[in-house]
Amino acid sequence: MPSGGTVNASGTVEVATENDSAQLSLKGAGKSLAGTVYATLQKARKAKVEIFHTACERNRFKIGEGATFDFSKELLPEEDRLIVAYEGFSPRDFRRLMGGGEYIMGHGTYGVRLILDIPLRPDVVEEGSFEVVLEEKETEKEKEPGDGWGFE
Repeated sequence: MPSGGTVNASGTVEVATENDSAQLSLKGAGKSLAGTVYATLQKARKAKVEIFHTACERNRFKIGEGATFDFSKELLPEEDRLIVAYEGFSPRDFRRLMGGGEYIMGHGTYGVRLILDIPLRPDVVEEGSFEVVLEEKETEKEKEPGDGWGFE
């Protein structure tokens, strides 16, 4: 898992019913996703935020919940990690290797869900998206002009 990259996120996601509303403001902050939720709740219990990688949408990770809250989640590791597997390597194996807990990290397109949790009714949901882009490294041709022997 490469450590270099940037979270490209900005904008808002809004969800509302006739009695309740919530707004999520997102921004990329280096290797992290940061956001603020403001909610006006009458019938809803709380607003919730979840993120997921679009390659596996059923694996959703709860980021926060409440009426008004801030969050920041790091989506790229501090340093490069190399995992070598001789046989099949499952997400459960990854969790065990990393010491348990929930993990979501890497590059690609992510989804974010803003949810109004309303008792005795289906949740009301709106989604947005953001990207985690890998840092591009210079290739040898970009570093040195010419044929590589010092001649042009």
